[in-house]
Amino acid sequence: MSSLGTYLKEMRNKCHLSLKDVQEQCGVTDSKLSKLERGKGKILSPQELKKLAHLYGIGIVPLYIMAGYLDESDLLAYQLVFDNAGLLNEEERQSVQTQINLLTKGRLVSKNDF
Repeated sequence: MSSLGTYLKEMRNKCHLSLKDVQEQCGVTDSKLSKLERGKGKILSPQELKKLAHLYGIGIVPLYIMAGYLDESDLLAYQLVFDNAGLLNEEERQSVQTQINLLTKGRLVSKNDF
């Protein structure tokens, strides 16, 4: 957890935000964030981490991994499927999504199937 706190403090400082700025802009209290940044507080909720990620302009997945909400192994299947997907433009991504939708049509399970 201390690595998460250290990372969040680095990102907050990089954005030139005070603890009060963060509280005003995303609702995470300054005392809660300060304790986490010093390695003494409780872990933030996934929703709070998402707000911080958006405010700091950083990815949510690394925060969820550092917080213990995700394991890197949870992402392995997705990483293999989407390897180099970042090199595609929007039109290419939509084309790939259309192909995936066609290949998986009828395979999705609804809650009523259980």
